Amino acid sequence: RLTQRWSVVVEADYSGQGGQREGMQPITEMPAGLFPEGMLPAGTYLYADFDNKSVLTYLEVPVTARYALRSAGKWRYFVEGGPYAGFLLHAEQRTRGTAQMYADAGGTQATLAGYPLPEVSLEANTDVKDELNALNWGLVAGAGVAYTLGESGRLFLNVRGQYGAVALQKDKLDGESNTGCALFLLGFER
Repeated sequence: RLTQRWSVVVEADYSGQGGQREGMQPITEMPAGLFPEGMLPAGTYLYADFDNKSVLTYLEVPVTARYALRSAGKWRYFVEGGPYAGFLLHAEQRTRGTAQMYADAGGTQATLAGYPLPEVSLEANTDVKDELNALNWGLVAGAGVAYTLGESGRLFLNVRGQYGAVALQKDKLDGESNTGCALFLLGFER
């Protein structure tokens, strides 16, 4: 606490994040053994209709300034905002499906020596942590309510939004995605 209404809150939060794509999309990791080494020029992508899910986990450390709006008995209402840093703990790409491969996103049949490529299984769990930035940072803002428990602390419920300012991918050729999420927190503070 800084004053009766202002306080600074530092947390350590475990956060699961990610995204999901379905339908026609580039195959960024070819199934092992599908093509001989060097057969596809670097930067060449084939396309397929499959499911693709990113599963990311972070240790996030938000530092927020909290302002108490008003109190009603043991209840206190507040708003807060500030920066956060996120440290990437785990990153995995989970692909599912068996699909025909295409030369482009429009569905042009991919061929080899004039013959269509066979359907391939795209079932895989791929560790992609090395392809992503290990540190993310951004802004967080929210509002909540706290209930005073005797002299020792408060139980609080908090709803926030956060947006990461750093693109996830190290290489811009892999895209430029940012994290963002809505958070619901239940906790205890002294």
